[in-house]
Amino acid sequence: MRSSSNKVDSTIRCTILNSIDLDFCVISRYNRFDYEKGGIAMKLNYKNQMILAIGLVIIFYVLAVVFRNLLFRTIGLCLCGLLYAIHPVVQESEASNKELKRVVRIAGIVLIFIGLFTTV
Repeated sequence: MRSSSNKVDSTIRCTILNSIDLDFCVISRYNRFDYEKGGIAMKLNYKNQMILAIGLVIIFYVLAVVFRNLLFRTIGLCLCGLLYAIHPVVQESEASNKELKRVVRIAGIVLIFIGLFTTV
């Protein structure tokens, strides 16, 4: 009878979480909430990675202006380039094109060099 009560209790908790728009929980056999792959963490698809990269560049450029230190601009460009060098993403329609992923990775490396070797 105890396990039946736990299952009902877990179902109620999962329903409550779903009602607040957290639909990534599933009930495991240990009465805990497991998160599906990519449930909490942001999936880095083409759109999300572009938004993240532009946000990084803007934030670090603002920091460079506020603190009057070009090191922030360099860090921002290098992080953005590193993001694309480590995780090259392309649009879903071109996902099977391995050559394009290699080009995106090379572009990320070029962005790192631009950040390191240029000054404004």
